[in-house]
Amino acid sequence: MRSKTYTELTLEISGRTTFWLTNNSQYFNGSGEVKGLIGISCDITSLNTAEKERQRE
Repeated sequence: MRSKTYTELTLEISGRTTFWLTNNSQYFNGSGEVKGLIGISCDITSLNTAEKERQRE
């Protein structure tokens, strides 16, 4: 696995549901060995909500 993008659903302590677009990638050294992971997430809750509302119309 070199890179993976996926959507995550989380439930906050407050009870609010949030949606996150996440991208993870392995980090390799000069010899090609995996040395770690790099990742970033973006809150897409409002985008997800707008898309559901658009589909209802």
